Amino acid sequence: MKVGDRVRLKDLISEDPKDWFMTEGEFLQVKAHVGKIGTVTHIQKHFVNKEKTSYFLDIKYSSGYRLKRVNRLAFEAVEFDFDYI
Repeated sequence: MKVGDRVRLKDLISEDPKDWFMTEGEFLQVKAHVGKIGTVTHIQKHFVNKEKTSYFLDIKYSSGYRLKRVNRLAFEAVEFDFDYI
């Protein structure tokens, strides 16, 4: 993935707002974006050890809502086939 790519929030690893360090209302807002498409605005690389690297994404949705530093594993790339439209 790279900045500017379109992605879909696939799933939430946890359904507990405490695991996300959020209030119930904030967490409901995040849950509302599961399945919706957003745009990658920033990618943060995190070196876990010599062999493992994790990536965290900032995502902006058309509504203006932003998710910050969410693990890349929660997203899938979305490609549009404009020849089909």
